[in-house]
Amino acid sequence: MGVPDVSRYYHAAIVGTLVQMHHHKNSLAWNQIETVHTEGLPLHTLAWMPVGKRPHHKTICPTTTTTLKVWDKLVKKQQSRMRISTAFQLQALTILIPGFEYKIWHSHGVFCLSQVLDNGHMIDYDTLRNKYNLPPTTFFPYLQLKS
Repeated sequence: MGVPDVSRYYHAAIVGTLVQMHHHKNSLAWNQIETVHTEGLPLHTLAWMPVGKRPHHKTICPTTTTTLKVWDKLVKKQQSRMRISTAFQLQALTILIPGFEYKIWHSHGVFCLSQVLDNGHMIDYDTLRNKYNLPPTTFFPYLQLKS
């Protein structure tokens, strides 16, 4: 019929919002306000967390809730994806791994799983330590990640 699929445009707009959430230097006021209602987790970490592990608060902005719902639908359609994406933010691991210290990793430029994986396998600790100039105190968190 030649009629455009409006839902695809809608999904693209929502994913555009999600992309804006991923800017590490993001200073958008709404992004900072929403973080207050997400247990201190930045918005960009929420998309990569399993749905059941995300913080749920009634005060989360409806646009954020909608963005995450659309994202979850898109991911569900792509069932061939890994259970946890390589774009999963290390900061979000604090919910999945009790006591996980992400700040030391962040201070050395390691923000997501893709930086510690090579073809789906953990890079050995010495290589990571040399590549990112990590201190010896990151060995235990490395073992937590590896398990």
